[in-house]
Amino acid sequence: MIDVEAVIDGNKVFMTFVYGDPVQDQRELVWERLTRFAVNRNGPWFMIGDFNEICGHHEKQGGRTRPDASFLPFNQMIHDCGMLEFPCSGNQLSWVGRRGRTLVRCRLDRALGNEDWHESFPHSNVQYLRLWGSDHRPVLANILSKPIRRRKSFRFDRRWLDREEISAVVQDGWSSSLPPDANLMTRISSVRKALGRWRSQNDLNAEKHITELKDKLDSLYSDGNATTEEISEATKELHEALRSEELFWKQKSRVLWLREGDRNSKFFHAATKQRRARNRITSLIDEQGQREENEEGIVAIATRYFRGLFETSNPVEIEATLDKVKIVITDNMNETLTKPVTENEVKDALFAMHPEKAPGPDGMTALFYQKFWDILKQDITRMVNEFLAEGTIVPGINETNICLIPKKEKPQEMSQFRPISLCNVSYKIISKLLCQRLKRILPKFISETQSAFVAGRQITDNILIAQELFHALRTNPGGRNKRMAIKTDMSKAYDRVEWDFIEAVMRKMGFAETWIRWIMRCITSVSYHVLINGQPRGNIIPKRGLRQGDPLSPFIFIICTEVLIALLNEAENGSKITGMRVARASPPVSHLLFADDSLFFCKAEPRECSEVLSILHKYGKASGQRINFEKSSLLFGKRVPGSTKTHIKSITGIQNEGGMGTYLGIPEDISGSKCKLFAYIKERLQNRVNGWRSKWLSKGGKEILIKSVALALPTYVMSSFLLPLEVCDQLTSAIARFWWSSDAERRGIHWATWDKMCISKEEGGTGFRDIHDFNLALLAKQLWRLLRFPDSLLARVLRGKYFPYSTPLRAGHTDSPSYGWRSILAARPLLTMGILQKVHSGLNTRAWEDPWIPTIPARHANPRIPVVHPRMTVSDFINREIKAWNVEMLEEYMEPEDIPLIRSIAINKTFHMDSFSWGYTKSGLYTVKSGYWVAKNLLNPAEETCSEPSIRPLQVQAWKSKAPYKIKHLLWQIISGYLAVTKNLNHRGMRCDNHCPRCGAPEETINHAIFECPPALQTWALAPILTPPSLFPSSGIYTNMDYLFWRRPNMDNAEDDCDPFPWIIWFIWKARNEKLFRGINRDPLGTVRHAVAECRAWHQANSKAPLLSTTGTQAIRLRDVCIVDGSWHREQAHSGAGWIWIDPDGTQRLLGIHNQPRRISPLHAELEALMWAMECAAQYTNVQAFATDCQDVLKMIEKPEDWPKFSTELQEFSSLRKLFSSFSISYLPRASTSKADHLAKLARLYPRSLSFVGYSVPGWVTTPTRV
Repeated sequence: MIDVEAVIDGNKVFMTFVYGDPVQDQRELVWERLTRFAVNRNGPWFMIGDFNEICGHHEKQGGRTRPDASFLPFNQMIHDCGMLEFPCSGNQLSWVGRRGRTLVRCRLDRALGNEDWHESFPHSNVQYLRLWGSDHRPVLANILSKPIRRRKSFRFDRRWLDREEISAVVQDGWSSSLPPDANLMTRISSVRKALGRWRSQNDLNAEKHITELKDKLDSLYSDGNATTEEISEATKELHEALRSEELFWKQKSRVLWLREGDRNSKFFHAATKQRRARNRITSLIDEQGQREENEEGIVAIATRYFRGLFETSNPVEIEATLDKVKIVITDNMNETLTKPVTENEVKDALFAMHPEKAPGPDGMTALFYQKFWDILKQDITRMVNEFLAEGTIVPGINETNICLIPKKEKPQEMSQFRPISLCNVSYKIISKLLCQRLKRILPKFISETQSAFVAGRQITDNILIAQELFHALRTNPGGRNKRMAIKTDMSKAYDRVEWDFIEAVMRKMGFAETWIRWIMRCITSVSYHVLINGQPRGNIIPKRGLRQGDPLSPFIFIICTEVLIALLNEAENGSKITGMRVARASPPVSHLLFADDSLFFCKAEPRECSEVLSILHKYGKASGQRINFEKSSLLFGKRVPGSTKTHIKSITGIQNEGGMGTYLGIPEDISGSKCKLFAYIKERLQNRVNGWRSKWLSKGGKEILIKSVALALPTYVMSSFLLPLEVCDQLTSAIARFWWSSDAERRGIHWATWDKMCISKEEGGTGFRDIHDFNLALLAKQLWRLLRFPDSLLARVLRGKYFPYSTPLRAGHTDSPSYGWRSILAARPLLTMGILQKVHSGLNTRAWEDPWIPTIPARHANPRIPVVHPRMTVSDFINREIKAWNVEMLEEYMEPEDIPLIRSIAINKTFHMDSFSWGYTKSGLYTVKSGYWVAKNLLNPAEETCSEPSIRPLQVQAWKSKAPYKIKHLLWQIISGYLAVTKNLNHRGMRCDNHCPRCGAPEETINHAIFECPPALQTWALAPILTPPSLFPSSGIYTNMDYLFWRRPNMDNAEDDCDPFPWIIWFIWKARNEKLFRGINRDPLGTVRHAVAECRAWHQANSKAPLLSTTGTQAIRLRDVCIVDGSWHREQAHSGAGWIWIDPDGTQRLLGIHNQPRRISPLHAELEALMWAMECAAQYTNVQAFATDCQDVLKMIEKPEDWPKFSTELQEFSSLRKLFSSFSISYLPRASTSKADHLAKLARLYPRSLSFVGYSVPGWVTTPTRV
């Protein structure tokens, strides 16, 4: 090894030339030495050489398979040294040799650079040269290569929003010196120029500014005469600059899951550098197999590729292919699609976009349009209306950049990239608006065998149906002997869709010509540029294809797929193909489609296979779709003869035999050892959390990484299948190791068991999820969906085999159940703990068995007499003539305490079968979050500890502290006793000096380190908080934290919400560590000043208005409106309702007051108050507008399907709504509904039945003394 320190372009750099020892044990000594270099090495660092090692199986061809663990030491060294790969060209399998008779190729040679190197020399790249004269290829590293300088593309920078003058700059650019009729792209161009001028006139060099502020702050700390106010102001400026820098790198990194504000700038910066290095293209192989490394040549290859891909195939026989497609779009649907657009609809489309997704060619993110909506809204709405009225698109608005995302490491061919279209946000507003309308009607006409992009359907539907069918191919006598599946891969499915075909399909389905014109204009007006290393190059005018990145594309694609389904259904109806059943009572399934993933089922006979392929060929000729036979596969029944398989392979042209592959990311064969089957999940999770960038994360960042990313990896599988406890333990172990250490080789100190970490923050834990309980909560959602959508394809398939005469909750044992069904049944105990059978007709609810009494949890009714008919249903207690409870029967059969609960249940005025709702959410809709709570607290409750007094209130308060997440974590660790003081380390068996590193006391406890150590005592004495010697600090850590959290604020009576004590604790601990590890003594006064300044700066930064303020509910004029309110109390017999009608002149004209037996909840009372007001309004007034102070009522009216707990009331509301020609309802603040609220309370407290409509409250209604 040769290690060199050098200077390149004025930068001090380190260059290490490595030869990895051929002997493995000796080679690991090399890795250890390199790792030691990394400990104290700051600055650009470059490695190159023959490492004699590879990172994994993907870097080797031929020879024996190595254990995965054998790659760990080398990968760990790369991780510890912070090394990143460079863009490479040439054959990277740099060594060639023979092992016996086998030819082996490996990537033993490589070059690497750390983040600082990539920052200083961003265009470094590596070439693997021709193999000649040696068994190793020469490796040429170009470290000083400089690209052709081009004008930098404009990108809206979110840091600009922190400048006060930015709104004026945008306003000036958007409006001044432009004619009133200037189009949108002209205005955007003007704003870009205005921003460019403003940027050039202001010094916006963030790095330089931060350096200057750090120097200023450092000099103030060194100046004994500097005041606290001066330090605070300088710290505030630095905080704002650092926050802006963090926002900038977050925007660049495209990391959307991690919040900013916890000093994760280094993480975002590293993520950006790694993404750029991974995506950089240094060479491509053209159609003739020639490698091109010149940038112009690369551009030419990419341009030719896309021009060829988007060239029409001149489709034929479109009309014949569409012959069996039916008209499915009704006049009402077309009216919904083509109605006039409102400004609010345009705004909703814009604000539905993520503000920081990559922008299109104009460089303007959605954030720009959202932030400056008040300036832009008039012109944007006009642009949308002009498009809808005339079908014209502003020139330039539909220009699109194609971003090339590598499908594999170091791609060399265009087919190895995934093209993503980056559209202008101004175009996406139109596209999104059309999507919002289309999504509402899709469930009404898209076939049930398609589950992608359709509201109410999920990918897990297809997964579970497919797994049932795969299981039948293995176990069902008919399936394993005579059946098969064909899994096809459509090559570049979106890119090949023919435009003529799209237009013909929509016309045949019955879409209005106006709608067709809008859609075709969106699709056909596009032009492309390809992003090559960040620069838009080439010019491509397509003649077919849908953009992956246009919101419309997935919906148009599934509409086109309906043609294929029509052809398959026709063949099935004509007995040309035979769908597969999992049981006699189950429906036949001949196909399952999820976007471009296609799965077909038929008999394992040449005739039926030929028919399926013939249909696909016919569909492909008309639509442009083409099967990729190399990626397609056949899956045969377990006992289909080999000769039949061979014959079918020759007929279809598909040679791959399935079973070991995946369908929608899930293994096709879910049999055998589930631990081995799902082992890949742990590997993926470890690869994700052990990425080297995680070392830049704060504790808060790590927490979000685990909760948002790490647990998302197994979630996909856990939504359909129960993971074995062994796999759950392995996943938990990997996450715990990352949390406590971040280093795959070093375990770290696990200060608490993971069970304790999984306690919610509201109960004193850290709120991580227990994987097994989370798995059950996800599976319970599948069971819930079977109950809620009993007519879905999945429910019918499963019902036919597992519960033909009952519900999933009552399903009994069956022979040979699939693992998918067994997994769903594992969640049945969880769901039954919160399920409520919602009574409508009462016919399918058993009174003494089913959970229909609205308690929490719900339960069956209790009979008051010892002998009752066991099969009595709830309908027996309902008087169907008057649509009310039969009180006499209730009093005869039911326990007295059940009767008020039963009478609180509203009776449906029309006949409906009983349904289900969930007891642990306000809406009655099952959520995974509520299911997890049930699993954690009711199904598998943790054992209560008997330790007194409990520290839980202190732990909970730590999370409520107004401080950054990293400080909250420190407070929680201090209270929990999980801090690495010498006493704790010795207790854990670590050999270290037990003395305090700051004062030399014989033992360092947590309380000593934070409160009793002399420098800590001095810090608290100098701190601007009340510290009476008799009370604080004391010898008990809990007493001290109790004082800081609760007693001191009551003694201080301070109005300032900026409490510095969390920062003081943070900097005391930091000063202790600096003394221990760096030998630096921090002055207590400096510690206090630093803590107070950081505290004030953080509070000021977080007191700013949010980047995008939540849109308040639009105020309504109190003219010609009926104001409604409801009142409810759990201990009173009645619910109350009150309303007031304000006429068009603003005068109170009429009021109503009404009560009824107390309903189930306050929300039921609010909704029923509205319905009674509507009945009265229809009878006594002509009012059309209503107002309420209950926002939940507005939500349930907007999406009634999401509120199953109120299904009876909402069905009645739907009938009442038809009485009004233009019904509307709005939200009013509570202060504006006080009169209606007063009336509702009067009604609630009235002791008898009450219903009154008049001009004023009658005197016989007593004014309530208690409300």
